[in-house]
Parts: sequence; C-alpha cells; structure tokens
Amino acid sequence: MLKKAGYAIVFALSGVWACDRTEPPVPERGRTVLIYMAADNSLDHYAVTNLKHIAEGMKGVGGRVLIYADRRYDVPRLLKIRGGEKPLLDTVKTYAEENSASPVTLHRVLEEMRALCPSESYGLILWSHGMGWLPENYSFPTGQMRRREWDFGIPTKWFGQDVHRGEDSGREYMEIDRLAESLEGHFDFILFDACFMSSVEVLYELRDKADYFIVSPAEIIAEGFPYDRIMPYLYGGADDLKRVCREYFDYYAYTPSSLYGANSATVALVKAEELDTLAETMRGIVGENDGVAAAEVWRYPLSTSSLPDVFYDLGDYVKTVGTDEQRARFQEQLKKTVVDKRATSEFFGKPVPDDKFSGLSVYIPQSRWQSMNEVYSHLSWYQTVYRH
Repeated sequence: MLKKAGYAIVFALSGVWACDRTEPPVPERGRTVLIYMAADNSLDHYAVTNLKHIAEGMKGVGGRVLIYADRRYDVPRLLKIRGGEKPLLDTVKTYAEENSASPVTLHRVLEEMRALCPSESYGLILWSHGMGWLPENYSFPTGQMRRREWDFGIPTKWFGQDVHRGEDSGREYMEIDRLAESLEGHFDFILFDACFMSSVEVLYELRDKADYFIVSPAEIIAEGFPYDRIMPYLYGGADDLKRVCREYFDYYAYTPSSLYGANSATVALVKAEELDTLAETMRGIVGENDGVAAAEVWRYPLSTSSLPDVFYDLGDYVKTVGTDEQRARFQEQLKKTVVDKRATSEFFGKPVPDDKFSGLSVYIPQSRWQSMNEVYSHLSWYQTVYRH
C-alpha cells in the first residue's frame, strides 16, 4: 500500500517536472526559502511525499520557495513554487547527474538562488541524512556498538549523502567544516531536516551563517517535517519559527503514525548570536572539571545499533560538573540560546525526562575513543571550550 501511494505521487509530479524553463530574475520583497533536498539515497521515496506536501503548504502563502531536488532515480532539478491560491511546482533548471553532497554543488545552488530570486532575506532547509559532527569515516571499536531492545528499524536521516555522484562512483558525505565553507551569505534561519544536527559542535561551526537554527538533537523519522503545516510560518520572525517547532512536535506527538506507530520527536530553536557566549560559559566549566564520568550524563536514544552513546545532553552534562554558581550561570545562558524546545515523553520507547532535555547535544571526549577525540579536537567548539 505504501508503494502504491508513492507511485501515485510520482505520476502526479512527473507532468510538472516535464516543464523546464528558465525565468529572468525578478526582484521581490520578502523572503525566499531554499530547500536543498539531497535525496540521492534511501530517502528518495520520502522526498516525493515531501514535495507534494511543500506545494500543499504554500496554498495562500505570499512567499516563494526554491527546491533543489537530487533524487535517486532522476537527474537533479531546481524547482520553484510561488505561493498563492493555486501554487504551481515548476522546473526552472535540469542538471546532469552530480554530487549533491558536495559543498561545491551546494555553493553553486545558493548562488543560483540569489541570482534567480533576489530577495530581502533568505531561509534555508537542508534535507538529507545527518550524523551531527561525526566525520564521514567515523569508526568506533566494535565492542562499543550497542544493539538496543527497541532497534526495530525505523528509517531516519543524517546529513549529506549522495549515492550517485555523476562520473564518480560510491557514496559521499558532506563534512561540517566543508558545509560551513559552502554557506556563503547569511540566512534568517537554517532548518535541518536531518538527524542529530542540534549538536552544539555543529551549530557553533555554523553560528555566523544564520540568525536561528531549527534542529533536532536526536534522530528524525524519515517522514521529516510536516511541510503542509510549516510552510506558512517560514516567512516570519522568531515567533513563527517557534510555531514551526510546535507544528513538528504536534505532528509526531498527537498524530498516529501510519508508517511506524512511533510518536518520537525532539526539536529546538537555537539563537545563533548566543552561541559564542554559551561556549565561553562552557569553557570556564570544563576547564576546571575535566574527566567527568560520561555514564552519569543522559544520552539521546538511538534507533540504530551502529553507534555507541556519543550524543549526550549538554544541559545534563553541565549538571554533573562545575560549582553551583557555574551551573546557574550556564543555565541562564542556555535559556537565552535555546529559545524553544520540545520533546515527546518517549523517544523510540525510552523516556525523555523534562529535567534532562536541554535541546542541545554534546560529545564528551573519552580515553577509550582516542581517534575520535583527535577528530573532535579540530572543531571550533573544542578549540574555544577546551583550549586555553
């Protein structure tokens, strides 16, 4: 039944995609939102559904959205939707097969967005698989992998995977530092429709790229954000972005999942300009309290058995270190940084305690993972927080 529904959507969109036209740039007030959909991977089916919902969500919306869609069984395309009573999904450009996990491709698409849709401001949605700050070739000792009793195979996302890279072969991923280099310009918001991207290390690396981040510190079920609900709120300010978080949370908390029956969601709205102060506050704490017992800190539940517990909650980590004064100062800054956070009471069958969930994850360097610690030491967060 799921496959039949997916094919129906493909047929509905194929007629639109047959239209390939290049429009001259028309200056427009307001905001243009780019959805960079790196779906040349196992998420292809969900990309089709999301495209349909994006178009539905633009009904009655006085805004404009561009979509770069690199699907697994089609060439990449640049699509455009102008909101209104009858939103139309048009193909603006068609490309040869290329690597959507390449920062060069992302950078070019951003340049095309500004040339085709000059606007007062821009929003960006990065849609794909995601694995927080972890590098492409991350590797942990086999004995550290945990198979959980709730490992029931829910498809999820992590950022920047491309299976078919044009003339090259094999999969490729986009490292966070390369992602930061490719994001030229500034955005009102960056929304990651990808797993584990509310990692404080990731957001600190990207802190100069946007005013706000909409992110999940845990996994995102592959259905992703409910675009038919959130599109109207992508053209406003902070209050509207909080509404995006609420709509995402409500969808998974109160809507029975027809696919998995797993109502699991975490989401946060992070204010970028507060991340520098958060890092400086954190620096004073870990500098005086090294070697915390990671086992005492709450970890975000995982559906996969291919990772050990590396995504710890930042707020709960600080509760285990520092003085009362340090912890109080950090909590005050954390509230200024994470301006909205929501989580279902359980995630993949495991409780999400209110007093443990801060909306940001963090890695805790541990002696058993020296190779990962070496990679971690090159991140901007580490350089600021741990280097003196």
